[in-house]
Amino acid sequence: MPGGGGAAQGAALSMLGTAPPADGGRPLRPEALPRATSPARGGRKPALPMAVPSGTAYIPPMAKTHPHIDDRIRAFIEAQKMFFVATAPSGDGGHVNLSPKGYDSFRILGPNEVAYLDLGGSGIETLAHVRQNGRITFMFCAFEGAANILRLYGQAEAVSFEENGFAEKAALFPDSPKVRTIFTAKIDRIQDSCGWGVPFYDFKGERDQLVRVNAHRSDEEWAERRYIANAASIDGLPGLVKPDAAE
Repeated sequence: MPGGGGAAQGAALSMLGTAPPADGGRPLRPEALPRATSPARGGRKPALPMAVPSGTAYIPPMAKTHPHIDDRIRAFIEAQKMFFVATAPSGDGGHVNLSPKGYDSFRILGPNEVAYLDLGGSGIETLAHVRQNGRITFMFCAFEGAANILRLYGQAEAVSFEENGFAEKAALFPDSPKVRTIFTAKIDRIQDSCGWGVPFYDFKGERDQLVRVNAHRSDEEWAERRYIANAASIDGLPGLVKPDAAE
């Protein structure tokens, strides 16, 4: 609106927390703000802050880093039904990959070491990237209860079926037959953040299609299919390679 843009913009900035306090007072921290309530079960839960009082600056909570996986972080990880794995090839080209993971497929091996199993699928991006540069990021989101996002950054190694050392790693997941790869990772950064933008979801159950399809194939048929379908990444990096062919 002509002539009123400055005032309107200032009000909007104040509401967003980007305007300085009009009276030179101290900025508001998140805990000082009125809270909206979420529609989740169990009554009132913290959600997004409501309007910031005019003339105050809102400082959002910063991400926190942690030196290791403590009991609180372990409990949060173990409560989640799904996590995400991100990797990327080296250099400026190629495609960043992000994969969702379900099932009982994640293990905490120590304060800064984790593992997860890969049952297999149509792609082989994570394995190809890890074998090229080792970089990996895990992300866990709270879909119920208090909002939170947890990221684990680190360097990973991978051992696939028919490779030396696979049986030892697979013993971490004794109830998971026909596993394509076990990844282990040394975690060098642990970071959590607010997660206010993550919606609430109810967990209904695991999908069983992947397990059923694998169960219908013999070990030989399953292995041959993996080598054929997972030979290379979408960027042409080596994927799953038979041990004898790699020599």
